[in-house]
Amino acid sequence: MLGEYSGTPTIRLFTPKRKPRKAGNTAEKTVIDYQHGERKSGDLRKFLEAQLPNYVERIKFGTDDYDRLRTKAARFGLPLAIVFTTKATTSTTLKWLSAEFRRKMLVVEVPPTDANKGLRDQVFGDGGGSGEDTASALPALYVILPPRDAEHELEHPEIVRYPEGSKFARRNLQDFLGKHALSEPALEPIVGEGSKTTNEAPPPSQHDEF
Repeated sequence: MLGEYSGTPTIRLFTPKRKPRKAGNTAEKTVIDYQHGERKSGDLRKFLEAQLPNYVERIKFGTDDYDRLRTKAARFGLPLAIVFTTKATTSTTLKWLSAEFRRKMLVVEVPPTDANKGLRDQVFGDGGGSGEDTASALPALYVILPPRDAEHELEHPEIVRYPEGSKFARRNLQDFLGKHALSEPALEPIVGEGSKTTNEAPPPSQHDEF
């Protein structure tokens, strides 16, 4: 199970395969040998952070990307967590959260690109329903809850905003998202009343998987 090794200490990382033969299965593993500098805490941390799975969806082209991801979340009955950030790259914390809540919530990042200018005001208006000015400092986080009425799945969504001024610490974010994520993973598209069962694959994403 551990495979062959030529000497000790040997550091080897076992991670669930990104595309297992059966959805949700974590028994199939990918094996990666440590080859990332010395065996010091700093190098080991960089190695582990580089191997973190990343299921964060990124909005690069404004409303077109947003509409696609809203539709994808609605198909699976998922809450949609949208983070407006000042960073051009995805943080380690956001990667971790996307794996922690995979299939229970769709985590979306909006980087500061020209195509995304004005998206926050367009989607959430005056502070996402909080009455606050959206010109306030970034980062900002909103959760769009799944609809209770399938007939109005993309109309008048219920929105919860991460408290302004709260630190974007991993524990705080985990607690906040955990309150709004599904309790069980969504492995198949939901079937609305009067709809037909479908085995259609989810819309393609930057990871080509869900």
